[in-house]
Amino acid sequence: MLPSRQNLTKAEEAHSLPVLLYQVTKVVCHNLRWLIFGSALVIRLVEVCRLYATPYGLPLTGDMKFYGDWGMRIAHGEWFQGHAFYGEPLYAYLLGAMFRYTGFHPLLIGTLQAVIDAITALLIFEIAQLLFTDSTRHARAIGSYRLSENSRA
Repeated sequence: MLPSRQNLTKAEEAHSLPVLLYQVTKVVCHNLRWLIFGSALVIRLVEVCRLYATPYGLPLTGDMKFYGDWGMRIAHGEWFQGHAFYGEPLYAYLLGAMFRYTGFHPLLIGTLQAVIDAITALLIFEIAQLLFTDSTRHARAIGSYRLSENSRA
């Protein structure tokens, strides 16, 4: 027969199965975060290296040239164009800040994008954890119940 929770000492409670499972889950999730970030980063860096080994890796046309030129103008002090933005400005300003300190290096641009993509994969994992853990599932159930009660009134 298992002892009741009230009869457990602090040491026994610290080593009880639910506490151990919680601690293991915490460690696994922490390591899983690094695994997701690392694997996404490695995959993206391999693809960046493969891309820059081809003639298509240089920003000669299209969006790569557009944002590269815009970033260079920002790096040289031309912060505003005098008209509405044609593209998304945050990326151009990020490139401009990078070009200001490192110069124009296409491989460095790809590396920056790989890091941003790995962070995005990690954020998706964190959002999924928030949406699908037990505590949030219960909170959403209570919230939906209260909404349905309010709609009946």
